[in-house]
Amino acid sequence: MVYGGQFGPPEPVANEGKVSLSFGYFHFSGILKPENGNLLVRRHELEQNQIYLQASYGFLEGWEAYLRVGISDLKVNNALPLAGFFPLIHDFKDGFGPFGTFGVKGLLYEWSIFGIGSFFQASMFPSYKDETSYIVDPAACPAPPCPLIPVEERSDNLKVKRPWDVNLGLGLQSRIHGITLYGGPFVYWTGYRAEFQSKLFGSPRFTDQTHYREKNNFGGFVGLKVPLPWVEGLHAEAEGQFRNKSSGGISLNYLF
Repeated sequence: MVYGGQFGPPEPVANEGKVSLSFGYFHFSGILKPENGNLLVRRHELEQNQIYLQASYGFLEGWEAYLRVGISDLKVNNALPLAGFFPLIHDFKDGFGPFGTFGVKGLLYEWSIFGIGSFFQASMFPSYKDETSYIVDPAACPAPPCPLIPVEERSDNLKVKRPWDVNLGLGLQSRIHGITLYGGPFVYWTGYRAEFQSKLFGSPRFTDQTHYREKNNFGGFVGLKVPLPWVEGLHAEAEGQFRNKSSGGISLNYLF
């Protein structure tokens, strides 16, 4: 849904007692399935763009907490189960709204150029909604025999309410000449409530609601963090994540 962006290497950006700032972009793709809907029976194929700022604070040696705020949109391919004798499927789209992420990560053990650590990250997203209008015309029936019904003007509305996600994982890293290669496994939980309403000439006719969940709760990630030589304390980071589909993002991190 909706996932709160990249994790980074287990080694924190901010040193103990110091602050760092990050600016990033993350593109998410994933699939969630309905639990018990009547009309909402199709799986949701999600796409999301996130733009964010992050502030991190090193509260212990090798550990940091961070707060991420930004804006995110949402697209659900083939989401709207337009009701009626002539079923149509439309994409769901809504624009950017604010979201927030909180996380903690740090090193558990470091030896030579290698390190292992853990992280926790949780996010909350805004509710999204989309509506589409269409005409049901019996003359356009694709597969006779066709029902004898009048031409109908309909509008269908879908709301995706309060998406959230929680991630918990282990990270492995190797740092050579300031360049850090990292990756590891993680478990995650995510979901949201979907509400659907179909109107006929402005009056409600069909309604449905259900929860969408992720059925597979295991994933992996890999990334690269590189210092940029022209500004001291500035690093670039690129990361890919793998759940039921692939996602990825980039960021710039500056240590004060």
